[in-house]
Amino acid sequence: MTISPLRSELVSRMASAGYAMVCLLALAVTSACGSNSGASQASAPPHISTQPQSQVVTEPASATFAVQASGTAPLSFQWNKNATPIAGATSARYVTPTTSAEDSGVRFTVTVTNSAGTITSKAATLTVTLTPATLTATVGSNQSATVFTVFQTELRATVTDSSGAPVPGQQVIFSAPASGASATFSGGTNTLSTNTDATGTATASTLTANSVAGSYVITASVAGLQQSASFNLTNVSSGTGGSGIPSFSHVFIVVEENHSYSDVIGNSGMPYLNSLATANALATQYYADAHPSLPNYFELTVGAGTSITGTSGDSFTGVVTQDNIVRALTAAGKIWKSYAESLPSSGYLGGDTGAYLQHHNPVVFFSDVQQSSQQASNVVPFTQLATDIANNVLPAFGFIVPNVNDDAHNCPAGMSTCTDAQKLTAADQWLSTNIGPLLSNAAFQNSLLIIVFDEAEDTDTSHGGGHVPAILVSPLVRTGYQSTTLYQHESTLRLILEGLGVSDLPGAASTAPDMTEFFQ
Repeated sequence: MTISPLRSELVSRMASAGYAMVCLLALAVTSACGSNSGASQASAPPHISTQPQSQVVTEPASATFAVQASGTAPLSFQWNKNATPIAGATSARYVTPTTSAEDSGVRFTVTVTNSAGTITSKAATLTVTLTPATLTATVGSNQSATVFTVFQTELRATVTDSSGAPVPGQQVIFSAPASGASATFSGGTNTLSTNTDATGTATASTLTANSVAGSYVITASVAGLQQSASFNLTNVSSGTGGSGIPSFSHVFIVVEENHSYSDVIGNSGMPYLNSLATANALATQYYADAHPSLPNYFELTVGAGTSITGTSGDSFTGVVTQDNIVRALTAAGKIWKSYAESLPSSGYLGGDTGAYLQHHNPVVFFSDVQQSSQQASNVVPFTQLATDIANNVLPAFGFIVPNVNDDAHNCPAGMSTCTDAQKLTAADQWLSTNIGPLLSNAAFQNSLLIIVFDEAEDTDTSHGGGHVPAILVSPLVRTGYQSTTLYQHESTLRLILEGLGVSDLPGAASTAPDMTEFFQ
């Protein structure tokens, strides 16, 4: 070891003082370690920068877990399965053996160790999906339904693996024929995709027979599985005299006021009603029967109009004793209601009050209603409709009467003067707010809503009451269909009753053109 001149002098002086050994030790330490900047650094404990991630694999595939860690080398790794060390799993990457259903839910961690410490990662979970091996039609095959009606039993298919265990979360596709005798799922489509539940069962939504009678097969399939499941179904001819009108659970009609077809269809101020017309079915050659309003309301419910009102028109105060929609429905055991906005109380049969006009509510003129408190109790305020929807007690037939401020007859409430456009916009907003909830309710899936104007402007006397819009809204109508056949209110009365399976067609309804063309 070489000692510098300065250090040599220091050693000599210290030796003379008897400190030779201490000096030599100090010099040895200084020479070996160098200056302070070369002093020994403390070891860094392990730190996990990237945690293991949970993995999803399909049996029997393996799963790979990995970790990234830093710290003073060397680092050692130990993988753990549900907190138990895995023999031989001692690197930063771990590949499991082939997996099975029993491995699903297992939690993996890794412990990283060096000379300065130990750290354990967060847990990563392994999810193992099963390989489908068998697809079976378990419920819903070998049943029939009348054309346009809903099958009573939903279709169900079960997916199991090779051991017979259910396969949850598996996508199953149900497919019905695209033409001929067939059926549609909820939404009017011929196909439906759904996933199996915890029992491995996939359930198809409400299934409705189309207009063609006959037998056919609906299949259920799973991607990657050659085998499919088959459901044998039959559509039976309608029992309504072969008219081809669907059998509805509910039929509703909303009557708007005093505007022509050209005022309404294509009017940008009525986006809701026009959206219904576009998405459903529209009668482009529909004409009211007369002027003023009341004869048209009677045509819609009695099948006769001016022969009842005579020259009295809207001032008619008599009692209608002819056959009518209330009598026909009651004889067939069907429940009906008139939902009248601004009606002062249930069972009210009196004259105009506030925004309620008696001549817009034709049923209150019928002897059947006036002479029976039970029938009169079916005349209810419009607010009852929301209650009936919520309680799932909708009638077979509902006559919906907006008040005079909401049916495009008068200005909107609070306005003493307004433009015609403002009347129509207010009517459209009322429909959106009040009819929208009915259409979105599950009970409407096998139902029909008719929106029609009672009459055109007085200057339009074509076919008696002028050219008016009539819109048919239902999952069972031909989507986007536009008819060019001439119809009037008596055809609507016929449609309502035939759609509810009622054979009694009052007045002109018995000979009016049927509206079969609107349906699938």
